[in-house]
Amino acid sequence: MKIGIIHATKNSKEPLDHAVQLYANNVTATHFIDETLMEDIRRDRHVKEEHVQRIVDLLEKARTSSVDGIALACSSFTPYVDHFQQMFDFPIVSIDLGMLKKAVQIGGQIGIIATLEAAKDTTTHILNDIADDMNKEIRVYPMLSKQAAETINSGNTEAFKNIIQKEVKDLSEKVDVIVIAQMSITAGLDLTFEYKAPVLTGGEYCLKELTDILTNQKI
Repeated sequence: MKIGIIHATKNSKEPLDHAVQLYANNVTATHFIDETLMEDIRRDRHVKEEHVQRIVDLLEKARTSSVDGIALACSSFTPYVDHFQQMFDFPIVSIDLGMLKKAVQIGGQIGIIATLEAAKDTTTHILNDIADDMNKEIRVYPMLSKQAAETINSGNTEAFKNIIQKEVKDLSEKVDVIVIAQMSITAGLDLTFEYKAPVLTGGEYCLKELTDILTNQKI
């Protein structure tokens, strides 16, 4: 079983490799990365048509590599999954949809940690849509960490970890559950620390869903 993982930044590759080892160690994962896409979205403050086309270009590369399915690792493009799916015959699973459904099931006070405004806004919108579908009231507490974005882009990984850990710790005292809006942020989490609220990342839910789909296709 061969999956492709689409990235809008190189910073999400290592966290996804770790997630594959934990939740999908029976697959071969190939990464397709547009290293500057996230920064271009940050500059433009929203996803533009040209950004969507760059994801399509990565999906085309994945198709030529004969992947069985795709994990789309950039949450800013979750709203475009149906659009992408119409263009390709392999399953495409967004990094965060399963995680966000789980968050709404857990509690009504949901925190978001993001470093990209487009990811924060997309995550907030999807959470509210899921809550409406579940006929459940929620309150979303989005936290946009521009300081963390600056440190990771400058290569200061230690400062990045300190910022993320503090922000997650502080937010966990106010909410029922926290969602990490971008896989690139998970590198800053202290997985040994017991936060006061569950902290969800998308890798587990996305990879389990994708491998389940591919396994069922082979039956």
